[in-house]
Amino acid sequence: MKKLLKRFLPVILFVAAILLFTQISRFTNPASHAYAGECMSRSDLGRTFTNTCEFEINVGMCLADGDAEDYSNCPNQLLSAGASYTLPEEASFEIDAYGNNRIWACKAPFVFKMKPGNSNRALLRKGCARPLKH
Repeated sequence: MKKLLKRFLPVILFVAAILLFTQISRFTNPASHAYAGECMSRSDLGRTFTNTCEFEINVGMCLADGDAEDYSNCPNQLLSAGASYTLPEEASFEIDAYGNNRIWACKAPFVFKMKPGNSNRALLRKGCARPLKH
């Protein structure tokens, strides 16, 4: 038994370290764990969004405003558990170069924000951040 434990001790310590690091990261950098895209369900031709999770989320939707894709018109909508939001008829989504629209959700109180990527700081990716204090 001691021989077996001695053989697998490095693997057990490695797995324990990863689990511990993940839990510590939730406290030291909660915004990196705040993405809640799985909480949104769409209906009515993609114009109605419903929060399917048991907690509040902030939904961000970047809307077309006549300029290039610059994320300047991205209203935030707070949805409680089970609540829905319907996009107005005159609104349309801003589409990026790949045909994707910019819609995402973060656990409240965090809000959506385009953040630099880990490997390329010039490349922006979806993320969550603490709201700006005014």
